Amino acid sequence: MISRDPPQPGVLFLVATPLGNLEDFTFRAVRVLQEVDFIAAEDTRRSRKLLSRYGIHTPLRSLHAHSRAQEVKRLVDLLRQGQSVAYVSDAGTPGVSDPGAELVRAAREAGIKVVPVPGPSAPAAAFSVAGLEAPGFVFAGYPPRKPTERREFLRRWTTQELPVILFEAPGRVRGTLRELAALVPERRLVIAREMSKQFEQVVDCLAAEAPQALAEEQVRGEFTLVVEGAADRARARDTQAADEEQLAEAVALLIAAGVSRRTIAQVLQLLASLSRNEAYRVAGEQ
Repeated sequence: MISRDPPQPGVLFLVATPLGNLEDFTFRAVRVLQEVDFIAAEDTRRSRKLLSRYGIHTPLRSLHAHSRAQEVKRLVDLLRQGQSVAYVSDAGTPGVSDPGAELVRAAREAGIKVVPVPGPSAPAAAFSVAGLEAPGFVFAGYPPRKPTERREFLRRWTTQELPVILFEAPGRVRGTLRELAALVPERRLVIAREMSKQFEQVVDCLAAEAPQALAEEQVRGEFTLVVEGAADRARARDTQAADEEQLAEAVALLIAAGVSRRTIAQVLQLLASLSRNEAYRVAGEQ
């Protein structure tokens, strides 16, 4: 009797998909989805639209919260048998706020190779347009639904030195914005809505202004929030204080040299970009 080698395990690919605009898809992602034996999707209805756009006919299986445990076992069995599987989430990089993490853990425990196929990422996209001079960010995902738990969650995360990125659903975003306005009113807050889609919107404001920053018809779609970090706000305060101190010293020197307050105010308007009222206020305080 001829002995046969046991089948080699397959490979699990984590494939990033477009956030909204279907053109934001990589050549590698298309190739991988065409070549694997199965695609596991968080939402098969949404995934079919993407697969159809790129002519991908690979068999599709569902992996969502209600069937997670059973389907993870089935997929790992397929991988053990040598089948290759790609997992895709609703949008963006899988394994972030979706069932992908459980599948990855189970695959690793079974000795399956797991390969990321990078691409669109909502946290990275939102941070890139936030304009915050920070070396990185921390990702907190979705805040809890219950108000008391959400408040504690936000209080804990907003103590971080780095900017914090949150996901939020349209039905809960106003409550989260109100909590942030109460917790960190002086922090910058960037609200990114429907990124890469037709009605994409990015709002940059103070957290105190955030609850009024969106009109009623704009509270739709998925939201990514970027909250300025504690260290960023401290640096901004220090910079502002240093600028004000230098400005006061310059005004004092001009007054000592006999320059009129009116002329000083005009200079401040030109060089310090102050409003007329603010320039006269600064010139008159010395």
